[in-house]
Amino acid sequence: MPQFISVFPHENPYTHLPDAEKFFSKGRIVTEEGAPITADYEGNRYLLVAKKEEMTPEGKRITRIAHPIFGPHPPADLPQVTTVDIPPDLVEFVNQHTDALLGGEPLDGVEYFQSRYDSRVFTKSDWPDIICKFSPKSKERYKSICRSRAVCQSLSLHHLVVPLATLVPINLPFPLLVEERLNISRGERAQERDYTIYKDDLHEPIRQLAHFIIETGFSDVTWRNVPVIVPPTPEGSIGLVDLEEFAEPLTGLFGGFHRRGLVCCIGLDQIPIVTKVCQQRDLQFNHLPRIIEQRKKELAAQ
Repeated sequence: MPQFISVFPHENPYTHLPDAEKFFSKGRIVTEEGAPITADYEGNRYLLVAKKEEMTPEGKRITRIAHPIFGPHPPADLPQVTTVDIPPDLVEFVNQHTDALLGGEPLDGVEYFQSRYDSRVFTKSDWPDIICKFSPKSKERYKSICRSRAVCQSLSLHHLVVPLATLVPINLPFPLLVEERLNISRGERAQERDYTIYKDDLHEPIRQLAHFIIETGFSDVTWRNVPVIVPPTPEGSIGLVDLEEFAEPLTGLFGGFHRRGLVCCIGLDQIPIVTKVCQQRDLQFNHLPRIIEQRKKELAAQ
């Protein structure tokens, strides 16, 4: 494996070396050893940004350059616990109706949201300020929420809102994840329209979201996961409501297999906001013209 060096962008002493001819792993997030991230990895993470070559008496030396980013846990000096008020009847109700809730069966006052095969998301009319999520991955999701809140606080990304959350023990092998309910439109089509309706208010939030994606590797970026808070304000403009997939930042920014990406969620005149952030963070993407053309066709068809 090539040598792996971690440096901060402003301290890179390798800029004088020529770039390697091929660098397929650029933009990938790796472990402290430069290896791919696995589901159970809990160490620091690094963003690969360059691959350098130089000739030495021993032969060609290849060095991969990476910038440190936040690991899966918040820094020790930032709050790791978020809290949300739990209704006094929540645990009893959930334990009493677990099978019905998991099956999405009609229950008085219960409203279900789009769910995956391994999870169930619902709320109840008596609990208008919270969202409840059944998932075997609830603990991992809670860690992602804590880490994301820490990143937003550390980088002053105040236009991004990560919901408050807590884990509630129930009669299942995993706890119930209870999150603060944000004021967002219902349904992805409505959430897509909000990016157009509030377009003039979203330039700075989009810039901050691009920084968040690069910092964390958040990769499942689509309107339903990063909805506009209605109406957007300086205290919060975009919600981060499904923080589960952190593969690598290029997918989060520009899309990939079954992934839309940030630039395909925004207007054409807002794409330079994202590309400028990439330049500042020394992150390149070679297929941007193709993605822009794809977005043009998509917008023209609307």
